[in-house]
Amino acid sequence: MPEEFVQVLVGESMKAEARVWRGTLRGLLDAELPVALDRITASTLLIWGDQDAFVTDDQKVLLDGIPDARQVVYVGGGHGPHLAEPDRVVPDIVDFLTLVASKNA
Repeated sequence: MPEEFVQVLVGESMKAEARVWRGTLRGLLDAELPVALDRITASTLLIWGDQDAFVTDDQKVLLDGIPDARQVVYVGGGHGPHLAEPDRVVPDIVDFLTLVASKNA
């Protein structure tokens, strides 16, 4: 990921007050996502880097819990493969959207 992009991302994140980040993290930790996952009706693409230090076991929960979920795993990828390796991720998103569009046509 280009250093200048990281700096912009960090700079924008710093604009939010600490209470916003605390609330966000509290909400993520308190969320009972598996309870609601089966109510997701949209086709879902899970994009995951296998070196992600933040989201690990959650991927299996999401994949098993969302009725029409597919997963693409980026070997060597971290938490934000869409940011770090857009050239790898964009074709997978386009393929997924093409598949969904053809199913719904």
